Amino acid sequence: ELVRSFDSSAMITATDLNPAMLDRAKSHRGIERVTWQEADAMALPFDDRQFDCVVCQFGVMFFPDKRAAFREARRVLRPGGQFLFSVWGDREGSPFDVAGTVVGEFLGRDPDSLVSPPYNDVGVVQADLTAAGFSAVNCETVTKVIGSASACEAAISMTHGGMIRAAIEAQMPDRLAEITEATAGAIEARFGSGPVEAPLRALLFTALRPTE
Repeated sequence: ELVRSFDSSAMITATDLNPAMLDRAKSHRGIERVTWQEADAMALPFDDRQFDCVVCQFGVMFFPDKRAAFREARRVLRPGGQFLFSVWGDREGSPFDVAGTVVGEFLGRDPDSLVSPPYNDVGVVQADLTAAGFSAVNCETVTKVIGSASACEAAISMTHGGMIRAAIEAQMPDRLAEITEATAGAIEARFGSGPVEAPLRALLFTALRPTE
């Protein structure tokens, strides 16, 4: 997406903590000018003031120490550089919320532990960014409508992949079909027997490294 957004003069370094994710990303065509690097957001392997922009898509929620990671982002940004990242917003009433509740009951787990940890208190995030040395912090709510042809399709998409699937595989791998069926029933009860459409919310934060 960044390759399509910028002209050829932009230099892009794409990172991930997981080497397998980098290998998968490299398989896409038309992105030969991207530099790939394994990196931990808590200790970025880059020199100070190296980048004009740092972008993180739905990863900040998993940082064990948000302020430490934000200080690293600030360190590698040039003065006046921008930090942009997205986190999931309120999931209440969405198919993800329904699926998390059903699977959580099966596994005896807190539903929040089955999906990305919540980090959507705007005041808390703003305070963390400010404490890390950022200024001009702004937050925008982004809402997209997600759709599935049926409750069954929605249930499969939410229980057969990601963190929820990993949790099922770890505790009840032989009950995946049963859990999926129960999830489909709960989604149908909430959204009806036809196609499922529901809003999915995210928060987009932007902040600047002050000029010096």
